[in-house]
Amino acid sequence: KILERESGMELGWYFNYFINTSKTMDYAIVDSKKSGKQTIINLKNNGDFPMPVDLTLTKKDGHVLRFHIPIEMTMGSKIHADNKEVVNCTPWPWTSPSYQLKIDLARKDIEIIEIDPEKRTMDINRENNVYPGKH
Repeated sequence: KILERESGMELGWYFNYFINTSKTMDYAIVDSKKSGKQTIINLKNNGDFPMPVDLTLTKKDGHVLRFHIPIEMTMGSKIHADNKEVVNCTPWPWTSPSYQLKIDLARKDIEIIEIDPEKRTMDINRENNVYPGKH
């Protein structure tokens, strides 16, 4: 209850999944595609444990953009206490295995896209968290 009160989010789902099941988390970057002056990043939940996703996009000039994709069950987005600029995205419906993130940046300007770069989650396969491939 303290965590819910302080975060302003609904967290019962997390404790139910984390404590009462053996479900696993495995988010992946499927691909990224050019769409006019935008880039579309296709993500997939290969596991059966829903979790909000933190994603970074490193531009070829070295600038890092940060995105937070909440899940609908949280009924809100986390507070970003580290003073980093983060874009809060449209929530990912927890029943949907895929998610599409549209970014107003040309694909040619992107060097690396990474899920959970700070390794804060219990993702069981980090090999598919970086696009393109391993760096």
